[in-house]
Amino acid sequence: MAKIELSGLDEVQKALQETDAGLEDFIDAVLADGGQIAKAKVEQSITRYRHFRAGELLRSIKITKSKDKDGQKYVEVKAAGKRENGTRNGEVAFVLNYGRSNYTGTHFWTEAEEQARKEYEELVNQKTDLFLKEKGLN
Repeated sequence: MAKIELSGLDEVQKALQETDAGLEDFIDAVLADGGQIAKAKVEQSITRYRHFRAGELLRSIKITKSKDKDGQKYVEVKAAGKRENGTRNGEVAFVLNYGRSNYTGTHFWTEAEEQARKEYEELVNQKTDLFLKEKGLN
């Protein structure tokens, strides 16, 4: 009867267990870095398109961490809070981005989002490679 022997699986199993132990911290760190990138890009875009009179919109950009119903973690960058007149900063950002009948939007947020996505993808690739090298899987 043919016989097959496999060796080295213990090392792989150990590396995978070590990877699982540090995975939560890795995900949290990458998400936090992504939030910072996105916030910086939105702030740069607000400044570039001169969407600041009193600086309220610029100061309202916040990062929030959360989980969805399936337990997936994510980071959200948004214009939070209200102005003195009761208008939500998110609404102001929406109108400045997409426009309305008497104002053509500048798409500042959409542009910032695209730039942040590109930079974030590069960051994720670099950090993932480093993480896998540290765990001996790459």
